[in-house]
Amino acid sequence: MFSFFKNNVLAGIKRIFKSEDAGLNSYFSQIEELLLSADFGVKTTEKIMNILKTKIVTNNPDANIAIVRGVLEDIINSVEDVNDIDETSDTGLNVVMLVGINGVGKTTTIAKLAKIYKDKGKKIIVGAADTFRAAADEQIEQWCKKLGIDVEFGEVKSTPAAVVFKTLERAEKECYDVAIIDTAGRLHNNENLMEELAKMYRNVLRFVEKQHVKVFLVVDGSTGQNVFNQLEKFKAFIDIDALIVTKADGIAKSGFIIGLYDQYKIPVKYLGTGEGINDLIPFDKNDFIKELVCVYA
Repeated sequence: MFSFFKNNVLAGIKRIFKSEDAGLNSYFSQIEELLLSADFGVKTTEKIMNILKTKIVTNNPDANIAIVRGVLEDIINSVEDVNDIDETSDTGLNVVMLVGINGVGKTTTIAKLAKIYKDKGKKIIVGAADTFRAAADEQIEQWCKKLGIDVEFGEVKSTPAAVVFKTLERAEKECYDVAIIDTAGRLHNNENLMEELAKMYRNVLRFVEKQHVKVFLVVDGSTGQNVFNQLEKFKAFIDIDALIVTKADGIAKSGFIIGLYDQYKIPVKYLGTGEGINDLIPFDKNDFIKELVCVYA
């Protein structure tokens, strides 16, 4: 099981409940402090504490730990998982767009994702629509060459939306199973760049129906609740289906994932756990809760 915590910030829950009886109010105060320190966020922490105060009425440590676990399970299980590509049909094009700010590891994640699809026997093409970064084409070309995957580039001075159109035109004509669209890292407060992203998305929907399109927001897990701000900005311009959390091997406070499920109802699809081509794993929310509470509580 992948370890989500480098610092076991929730290890104190068991210690709190099994400490000398200081009264329920003291327990609640200490749990609230732990949740906040684990980056659950104020809103989600308040929601959890309000529920716990109605459920925890005894000083039975094991029963109380089970109640905490149940509350967190209810939050994360209230959000449905998403499939990134349609596995039910052997025909038809699936499109996966990766979006996010600069420096979160989108290009490397595209290579990892392409490897996953290739291992499933899919015919894949990558659209190199990051036309703003000089080295982007070279980087994506190197990855695709290593993986034996096709890549489509734009003409000189092509717009990102034009690259998307060209990629999907070829994908449709040559019967590809999956088109992965690379996009430029964006400062999420730059409205012009975000409008360009929305235009790319509209071009995708000209070729395939919405159920065959998935947009993944790639975020750096070490930034914690800053992920919420990025999500809000991107959601204003484009539908976000799920998150890919990179640098998960260095996350000290994973509570923001509970906050994400609680406040935005958007799931995590994959975790980037390193720099290797195979270091992208499906997010298992059951393992996450188990480690969050069972192991460290």
